Amino acid sequence: MLAFGLSESVRSRLAGPRAALAEALAAALDGIGTALATCAPPPSLAPVTAALEQYDAAMRALRRDGITRDLPDDDVERVFGLAFALEQIGRNLGDLADRAREAAELSQS
Repeated sequence: MLAFGLSESVRSRLAGPRAALAEALAAALDGIGTALATCAPPPSLAPVTAALEQYDAAMRALRRDGITRDLPDDDVERVFGLAFALEQIGRNLGDLADRAREAAELSQS
């Protein structure tokens, strides 16, 4: 997952949550792809939800600890832009899983 353009203080604090989220997203996309190809129900997105919550908690800690206060404006925009994009990816993944679930139900009728 992208980390370029972020200061070292931010990169190091988000490294674990970012890696967990990347792994959860990859597994979910793979599972949804398989579900669509086989007309089966998609996997649970609970791991993605948990990883997004972990990332959000790390973002709250950055703000709480004042890390973002000392960053240049461009860096702050990147940090919060990435957080927004990840939230949107989570919502879009949920929509994709819903459509895969509908496709599986239609194929079984």
